[in-house]
Amino acid sequence: MHKILIALAFVCLAVRAETVTTVDVDGIAVPLRATSVLAEDVLDADQAVARARLDYTPGKESVIFFNANNRKIARPVESGYFSRTLGKTADGRTVVQDFWQDTATKRSAPYALTRRAAAADNRGSGITTLLPPLQAGKTLRRALARLRAPDAVAGAIDSTMVFYDRNGAVSFIAPFRAGKEAGYSNYYEEGRLRIQSPPLQADDAAPPDELPEFRAVVTPHIRVFYPDGRLLALIPYQAENEATDKPILFYRADGSLLAAINTDREWSVQRWDSAGTPLTPGTAASKAAAAELKTVWQQVKALLGRFDQSRLELFDGVRRNAQGVRVVAVSGIDVPLRVDNTLPEMLLDANRAAAQGGTTYIAGEAQTFYYDADGKKSAQPAPGGYFRKVVGKTADGRIVAQDFYQDSGKPQTRMFILRADAAADDFRTEMADSPVATYGRDGAIIRVHYPVRADNTTHRTADYVEGRLLMQDALPPGTHDPDDPLRELQGLAGYYRYYYPDGRLWSLKTDEKNGDGIRAAYRADGSLLMARGTKADGYPKTWWSADGKPLEKGTEARRQAIAEYNTQVDTLNARLDQWREAAEPPPTTPEK
Repeated sequence: MHKILIALAFVCLAVRAETVTTVDVDGIAVPLRATSVLAEDVLDADQAVARARLDYTPGKESVIFFNANNRKIARPVESGYFSRTLGKTADGRTVVQDFWQDTATKRSAPYALTRRAAAADNRGSGITTLLPPLQAGKTLRRALARLRAPDAVAGAIDSTMVFYDRNGAVSFIAPFRAGKEAGYSNYYEEGRLRIQSPPLQADDAAPPDELPEFRAVVTPHIRVFYPDGRLLALIPYQAENEATDKPILFYRADGSLLAAINTDREWSVQRWDSAGTPLTPGTAASKAAAAELKTVWQQVKALLGRFDQSRLELFDGVRRNAQGVRVVAVSGIDVPLRVDNTLPEMLLDANRAAAQGGTTYIAGEAQTFYYDADGKKSAQPAPGGYFRKVVGKTADGRIVAQDFYQDSGKPQTRMFILRADAAADDFRTEMADSPVATYGRDGAIIRVHYPVRADNTTHRTADYVEGRLLMQDALPPGTHDPDDPLRELQGLAGYYRYYYPDGRLWSLKTDEKNGDGIRAAYRADGSLLMARGTKADGYPKTWWSADGKPLEKGTEARRQAIAEYNTQVDTLNARLDQWREAAEPPPTTPEK
């Protein structure tokens, strides 16, 4: 009887296959109509969630914290999440549920871990990574070439995962079995299925494909749907650095084939009318279909873009902050994925920066004060030390002074103004009441210091090498720079900044004396290259592509990013050594 049923099943499948009308597209039998529709408990998010419900026996609860990149951490961080142990399934698997740290709202529905997994195991991303933004025209092939394998999936998960966005809406549902994907991952918008992405590994135990007429077209493939569940587009999946000879297929809302785009050679498009008749290029009907394809393509591209952003927000901590800047959470700190603004030339060029706000004064009685090499007051000139000349006062009575190297007699600073409450021999930098430009041993400007104003506003102290900006100090606690040209970095006042010679941001870092700072490095095009977390998180590093995607371990793209970073570090360290050498006081003149 069992054998008879199997035989009948094969007969039914054969009959169905024969009833599907196809057209040859580069040797592939492409259905002229998308006839199959997914079941409503797949298309509807609420029904899909109900179907994925997990039964378990409540037990002792415990809480474990994760950062936005799914790494276990010792303490909660903003933009991260926490995992609460709920109990056990009937067969003894641990059941947990994730919650957003910021709001304590659910990040996932309850899910089971494999029997060997601990509740504290890192989950991985839990779902496949897709799609860089696709582009029309001849660049499509290059865009498709970037369709790549996803992040490492969650090796600890052993049930269907239901993920919620920060607004509480279902965003992804992905089935897992023994730590492996057990079917398509589903992306939802407004409660309806819109995208399915293929599993990484074939699973013989996975449920049968509900779109059987497309099995011969391309496997695996990314499927895009109309809200009613009809197929909108079929996009061939390809791993990194692999070409594909499979076409992209587009279907109308009525199920008819609209177009096939070939990506294995020069741009090529075939179009059909709703009756399945191929259209001749240049005809009115073909032009109408081309306009229809353009509209559909824009819909697909926008949908894939929203999908990609949702995945990045959920699994990599990427989102838009209050200023609309795309940021990634690094140990609870929002780091911009791009910094496109640059500093003006008046800050980048040392001489122009030093010349701002010239000092006007009334000459008065000359006074000279001496300091030794350590900056301590001295009753007389000290080898390797400095001396200060008081040259006059401003109209409102503030002292105007200039410092010099003792051994060479060359200026150590340009003239600057002291605060009204400062003594003439007070050598502390915080006593300045105007920018202080400092000369190095070679006579070049190496630093411009900006005082804190009465309203706690200031500019960042800037250091220069060979006349170009090298770095800016972190702002003093409690101060801010209202004129900061790098608007993307609002909220990161306590970070040192390092620059390319053209004024692009190279890196950000905190003062890591306590071992708990973070770092970020940028490419010359403004894109994030590397982000490193805190000591408390184990100093995790993430590497990023130029288009704002995290790079997986073991990929050539990640290896190239690391090599690029190391080269940049060597260059920066060389420039820092130049600055240190220039900042050292001239060697003392031997006593005769």
